[in-house]
Amino acid sequence: MTRPTGESTVVPFAGLPVIQPPLPEPLAQRVESMLGTLARDARDSLIDHHYRNAGEDHAELLTQRLVDARLAPSSLRPLDVSGALDAYERAMRQGPTPGFEERLDQQNYVAGLCEHLAVQATRYDEAVAIAQTNGHSDLRALDMEGSISTAALPLQDVSALAEDMREVARGLAATEGVVVPTLRAHDESTAERQRTQEAADKLEVLIDEFAVLTALPQFDHSQMDGRGISDTSRAAARIARIQAETPSAIALLDSGRAHVLKLLVPDASWHDQQRPSGDGPTHLPSPLRRAAERFLNRLIHPTAPRGELPEAEKNTRNEMSRGIAKLHAQDPEVVRTLPPVHAGLVRAVVAAVSQAPPPAAQPGRAKLALVRPRVDADPSISPGSSRPRG
Repeated sequence: MTRPTGESTVVPFAGLPVIQPPLPEPLAQRVESMLGTLARDARDSLIDHHYRNAGEDHAELLTQRLVDARLAPSSLRPLDVSGALDAYERAMRQGPTPGFEERLDQQNYVAGLCEHLAVQATRYDEAVAIAQTNGHSDLRALDMEGSISTAALPLQDVSALAEDMREVARGLAATEGVVVPTLRAHDESTAERQRTQEAADKLEVLIDEFAVLTALPQFDHSQMDGRGISDTSRAAARIARIQAETPSAIALLDSGRAHVLKLLVPDASWHDQQRPSGDGPTHLPSPLRRAAERFLNRLIHPTAPRGELPEAEKNTRNEMSRGIAKLHAQDPEVVRTLPPVHAGLVRAVVAAVSQAPPPAAQPGRAKLALVRPRVDADPSISPGSSRPRG
């Protein structure tokens, strides 16, 4: 707990103030008022509490430093969180080997610091969510208790601050081998949200593919390995399985895709849509949607040629496909705003164009094979999906 000189052996984080050891006399006096048989355990408990409190105090100082660096970035050097964690780990590794009680003091200090950071980071996340719901750009409208004010920070800075605090907590907790309940609960819920998002991503691609195969049952089955009908059934089965494994994923689908899912899985738990479906009534359709609409109309028109296509039709379809792929490349996220049939067609076209040789290398502009994403492969493939994870 202390060196022979009476100095504390606890190593502070990131150059924070030295921690003084608890004074023995006041502690002894307080212990004397307790039951004599518990004197030793009571004294140890008071010492543990002392270092936990020291960790909480340092968490406040560290948070203030992180906030000040964001409030006045030109006058203060921001804390290098990764560098500070590395420095702490080196100090612990290169310093003298601590005894059992010294190690316990260090762990109590780190536990107090990390838990306080994690709790405060959660409070900031909750405040940001409330402010965003109410249309605020910062936290000035919220009456947040505490000595550290983040009111003047933009919401994105507050979110980044909370993540920096959790990064410190994760790093220190890992170095010292301590468990931080608040941090663990946050990380577990984050992992669950990530799994739900990944399931929604897979559902989105499969629903789009199912929609385009259903809308175009007669289109180029020879270019789809002759498995259009069986693949539709397989897509439906995989959609149902993913939805059953992650029922909450339906809440992340737009209304168009959620409607398809409801038709495929009638007994699915229903949730209201959580994001807009396609172009709003006050907005013009996107260029990608218009291009997909033109291509779809050309494919399903009653006079559209079937079987072997004339050369002029091949060239026209190839040109339209390259145009769709170019629009998609400019903003891949737009595909998620399209109705399922249009989005499925765009995804298939983009996959086909990406696999086709450049036009200059094709004498006579050879036929472009419209290739859909393979349903029987890993469902995480999504040629037209670029939704960021997490």
